[in-house]
Amino acid sequence: MFKRTIRSMSIRNWVLLAMLSLLVSLCGLLGASFGLSGTGGTAIIPVFWCIALSFVAMVPVGLIFLVVNAALTKLAFSSLNKDAATQQTSAREGAPDAAEEDAAPRLRPSRLSRFVPVLTAKSVALFAAIMIVFWSPYVVAAFPGQVYNDTVVQMQQVYPGAHPLELRSGGNIPLDAEHVESVQERSEDVQRAQGFRTTDAWLVDHHPFALTLFLGGLASASDALFGNWMPALALLMGTCVVAMAAELTFGVAFLRRKGAPLGVCLAAYLFCCLVPLVPMNATMVMKDTFFALFFVPWFYLLVECVFTKGACLCRKRTVAAFVVIAVFMCLTKKTGVYVVGATALFGLASALLAGRRARRAAADAPARSQARAAAWAFFLQGGICAVLMFVLIPCLVFPALNVQPASKAESLGLLFQQTARVYRDAGAEALTPEERQAVRGVLRETDLEWDYQPTVSDKVKSHYYPESTDEQLAEYLRAYASMGLRFPEAYLSSVVSIASGFMAPVFHGEAMEIYSPDWELVFDDGRPVLWTIEQTQPLRDAIDAFLSAWNSVPVLNLPLGAVMYCLWIPAVLLFFCLRNRLGAGILFVPLFVVTGFCIIGPTYQLRYALPDILVALMLLGACVVQAKAVFKARAEKSRALSEASVSEEQAGAAKAAAAGASKEVPGQA
Repeated sequence: MFKRTIRSMSIRNWVLLAMLSLLVSLCGLLGASFGLSGTGGTAIIPVFWCIALSFVAMVPVGLIFLVVNAALTKLAFSSLNKDAATQQTSAREGAPDAAEEDAAPRLRPSRLSRFVPVLTAKSVALFAAIMIVFWSPYVVAAFPGQVYNDTVVQMQQVYPGAHPLELRSGGNIPLDAEHVESVQERSEDVQRAQGFRTTDAWLVDHHPFALTLFLGGLASASDALFGNWMPALALLMGTCVVAMAAELTFGVAFLRRKGAPLGVCLAAYLFCCLVPLVPMNATMVMKDTFFALFFVPWFYLLVECVFTKGACLCRKRTVAAFVVIAVFMCLTKKTGVYVVGATALFGLASALLAGRRARRAAADAPARSQARAAAWAFFLQGGICAVLMFVLIPCLVFPALNVQPASKAESLGLLFQQTARVYRDAGAEALTPEERQAVRGVLRETDLEWDYQPTVSDKVKSHYYPESTDEQLAEYLRAYASMGLRFPEAYLSSVVSIASGFMAPVFHGEAMEIYSPDWELVFDDGRPVLWTIEQTQPLRDAIDAFLSAWNSVPVLNLPLGAVMYCLWIPAVLLFFCLRNRLGAGILFVPLFVVTGFCIIGPTYQLRYALPDILVALMLLGACVVQAKAVFKARAEKSRALSEASVSEEQAGAAKAAAAGASKEVPGQA
């Protein structure tokens, strides 16, 4: 199969292979060069040499792409042949349901079939329960749930005593009354120099306000009933664990129903059960977890669209579910609207092109109606989410509920980090007076280079002046562009220093420990509302030691990093998809958008890549299923053309024979 793959490669395929191999090689060399240098953010290998060496490294990387493509192609053909043989055997035995998708597993159960769920409520529930059993050590150790400071700050924003909220970090720092009073007594100039700002708004949209309202309401209700947040957190963690186990099990059963090889289905199920990244994030009560809970079923709907060529979107219920789930994705994480929007644009363009081709080919009415329904579904999804997030919520909901919009530092954090890197590497003296004046209008220049941290941008973002005008921001953007032309290496180094873990197998140890919840309400005499369960501390220590030992083993620790799910698996599968023209490109759009936001994010944390982690092997199974369908359709088309050619030859031979016979018989024309 490998030799056949090489021989059948066209020029277009070779160019595609070269581009993807070069991208993966360059990301790997840059990420390793900065990631292995420690926290200093200085490359071990100069950037120029990383770029040069990537052209050499692309050769072995491209070879890996070809090997994986050949393996997946062989897997698809083997599964297709096995299905055909099973159907023939079933037909000879008189099986009444031989044509059904699940007939093969029912009539000819293999050894693996009993270990893979089928698409029934009973089977999904059973295998989801088994998955939770595998997760139980993490669930018990994390009880009542893992949280970061972001979550507990969201929970306490609904309390009147938590106000005013500081805007320096988007309302993300709780303040006691004495601290607020002491700072507010200072002059406006001093407050501006220190970057301190407060707001009396009820909520701050630093994190999605809808999720903040939900978490805060549940926490305050738990506090009123039980005097703390422990029951609320336990309820949230339990819901996340059960929902995620059910969704992942359903995905495996869904792929099996669609014809994915049992080995692939079993590998996906075991991955969800055994790789710690999944249960560690399932027990995390965070916006990233809630976003992933909606992302996974939304991705399954995209897969169904690919399998049915958009026919499933002819059903109003499917379209409604598609839109509703997308809306919840936007409400649980700010980047959700861009994930949905980019995918909707791609789907809309694909549907319009499909409809145009159907009209040109004079295809039947169902094909044209499917394309039209798919176009409307993606248009509605993207349009509703865009109007909701960019018009209705900021213009109507925020004023009505007294919600403070998020600081612009969150969307401009990458630019501020790059500016601070220029200050650190080249010095403020290297900037023109106009550039420095533009920077001072938006950022507190004092100690900007000292507050620069290569692996996190939060301290630099705290230099932002919230009262900066649009004109000042426009001047800063012009200065930012001019600085980038003179200091491109500083800009690139700033990005890769943070994102190296998403580009290369480095920074495995971060976020791989159980976060124990301990929180006190500083505005309520330091009353504790969350605390660590002391009885489970030995289990937490054992899990942390296990993860640390696993992390220390080269190669074997690859499943604990992000690069495999954010870059390697999607890139290899994208080549397999485009090389074989599978028509499944839309499945890669949301994954690469998520990866893009990981790379430009404020720091390296595995929770940012959770959507990619959860669906990576599901994407592999979906590509194999789609390959089977495409290969089967091509084989049937080739067979039909061959039969038609043979029929034409036979008809021609018969006609020639008849003409010869008519000449031999007198009196016949």
